[in-house]
Amino acid sequence: MNKDSTLIISKISRKLNLTIYESKRNILQKYSDFIVASFEHVTLIHDEVELLEHIKTNQIDFLFIEMNNDCNAHNFSLIKSLRANNPLLKTIAFTNNIKPEFYEKCFKNKISGVMGDTNDTYDLKEYIKNELEDLLLTNTHKFQEENYKKIDLIDCLSYLNSDDKKRKVSLISHYRGIPIVRSAKILNFNDNELEIQADKIQIKTLNSTDHVVVSSIHLGLELYLKILNINSVTSTIKLQYSKFLSSYIHRRKNPRVEPKVGSNATVIIRNNHNLKLDILNVSIDHVLCKVSDRFLDELKVQSQVEIHLDCKFTSQRHSFIIIKTKAIVKDKFSTINGNKVLFKYDLSFNDKKILDEFISKRSKEVLLELKNIIVS
Repeated sequence: MNKDSTLIISKISRKLNLTIYESKRNILQKYSDFIVASFEHVTLIHDEVELLEHIKTNQIDFLFIEMNNDCNAHNFSLIKSLRANNPLLKTIAFTNNIKPEFYEKCFKNKISGVMGDTNDTYDLKEYIKNELEDLLLTNTHKFQEENYKKIDLIDCLSYLNSDDKKRKVSLISHYRGIPIVRSAKILNFNDNELEIQADKIQIKTLNSTDHVVVSSIHLGLELYLKILNINSVTSTIKLQYSKFLSSYIHRRKNPRVEPKVGSNATVIIRNNHNLKLDILNVSIDHVLCKVSDRFLDELKVQSQVEIHLDCKFTSQRHSFIIIKTKAIVKDKFSTINGNKVLFKYDLSFNDKKILDEFISKRSKEVLLELKNIIVS
């Protein structure tokens, strides 16, 4: 890791909480300079009862724990119980035990690192950096939960921008529901916007959308961004921050496509009360619809509804497929271009076959359109 990455990781670590659990003050005294520089919130605890009470009302991100030979088995059990309340807990053991079986038990109990008598501050720093990188990769979405908002979008961009390899990202856009995933590179950013170098071919397809998604193999989520400006000459895009996503369309198993204008879904909430919604895209097991503010609250997540899909597949009148089925309101959210509701359903074999044929034909039409745009 280069110097810039080290500085960014240190900045992130200062947002996290460290608890030191030891009978004396050996850990704190030996590594005080590093601890003060790396963590703003540090709690020193000597008693197990106090530790258990502390974790009930406080979020512990890192735990430095003394592992003396006479209480190791108990401490492993203690760490397991602490993780029951906080799966993201990162633990580093401090010990004078040099037996191989002790290190094996640490590995089995997911101890992040073991600091012995011969280890120094450099080793501790490496453990912290490795765990924070792992946290950014695998659990970043956890930091978006209401009670755990610590890592923000600027932290993530700073981390990616700190290394030339990490600046290389995937830019995801969509044309009529068809995902387009191409390589891109972060050029610069500030507190309000991000500029990236994009693929020339992808630039041509962005006139039909107002947002893109940036994805990185170094982060556990994607960045949903509004398009501010597209420079066709330099193939650069300026983007405005919007929100995090924990998953996105390009990861879906079944392809979705935007039907022709005039396609809609009729949602029957209760007797004599129907909602007619425009279909944004459809697959054999999901349909995404646009919904107004007026009706958004009526569609409760996980509630069951009856839904009629009227999908227009040619320009001729009466050329619709109509499918009636039960559906679950899987998710609803507000985006840059309005409120959206995602419905999930399980179609019969015949209906699934009919809809699959429609999606296949429509996808070919869209891909032909896309080809004409690219070669123009």
